[in-house]
Amino acid sequence: QNWMSVSSPNSLQEVHWLYVGSKTGEDDRGINKQKRDVFTKGTIKAIRKQFQGLVRYCAEDVYHTHEVLQKVLPLFLQRFPHPVSFAGMLEMGLPYLPVDTSWERYLAAAEYTFQDMEGEMKAKLMALADRACKYIHDQRYESSPWLCNLDWSSKPFRGKAKKKREMKKLLADIEEHYRREKEAFWAGGRRTEGGAGMEERRKPFG
Repeated sequence: QNWMSVSSPNSLQEVHWLYVGSKTGEDDRGINKQKRDVFTKGTIKAIRKQFQGLVRYCAEDVYHTHEVLQKVLPLFLQRFPHPVSFAGMLEMGLPYLPVDTSWERYLAAAEYTFQDMEGEMKAKLMALADRACKYIHDQRYESSPWLCNLDWSSKPFRGKAKKKREMKKLLADIEEHYRREKEAFWAGGRRTEGGAGMEERRKPFG
């Protein structure tokens, strides 16, 4: 079967022709999109003059979209029967971008949400890494199906006593720095203006 007979370009006219077809039985693509040019190329005066016809065109677009939905939705539910897939598809269709003066506020909120989630992710990764490092004692990593695949080999440190003391102090400083960073994150990283919770902050617009 030719792939062109089971696919179409991404336009309402072509998609409607693929799933619904022509009511006259002819290859007329069923939908006349010429009036759309009045909205894109015409003037306000032209729109007012043809108002009734243009409103009918918009209503017919909604009707044709509903016809396509009646054909496509059962196919989608048959292929993806789990309700999570359907909910995810609806959620992905909801995002929007503002076009007024709230654009700057949208950018700031999106950036803040990104930084917040990135900080939370880094904290969780640091906690997981800290927990994994403890498995080196008594070779406990061998009992883990994931950690046993990592390279746990280490090279003995060779140097003078002074260098050993310096290295020990360096490691202690690193550990102390890591501890302060973690405490600072958990102490202040979850606070927001007005006391909003994390789930609330992740919504750019309430």
